[in-house]
Amino acid sequence: MNYTIKEHCKKLKDYCTYVEKIREYKRDMSIGEAVENAIDYCISNDILKDFLRDQRAEVTYMSIFEFNEEEEMEKYKRAEREVGREEERALIIKNLLKKEYAIEEISDIVGISQDEIKEYVDLEIIGE
Repeated sequence: MNYTIKEHCKKLKDYCTYVEKIREYKRDMSIGEAVENAIDYCISNDILKDFLRDQRAEVTYMSIFEFNEEEEMEKYKRAEREVGREEERALIIKNLLKKEYAIEEISDIVGISQDEIKEYVDLEIIGE
């Protein structure tokens, strides 16, 4: 975030305050309640007051949608990272098995239990 621009543009600064308030309130309440409380806060503190008062329903809907989408994208990214780790782990196990390492040795190297190594083999995750 460019603070110089934000400090010279009141609407941008106000919008940032609105978003920060949603994030702050979201820690302790649902996204809907957080948005409503952020709007109330901003209106009472003359932050985007006219716009928020006139467009409240649309702003509420769009804010909830955006924050839900942001959360969903973060969940998706976490899941993708986990899939990547699983694929990497499977590749390492496959390569170690090709080099004829014992399951016990692979377990020590990869840092997962022997049973988990056997699951990779049984599920053919590391198949040829």
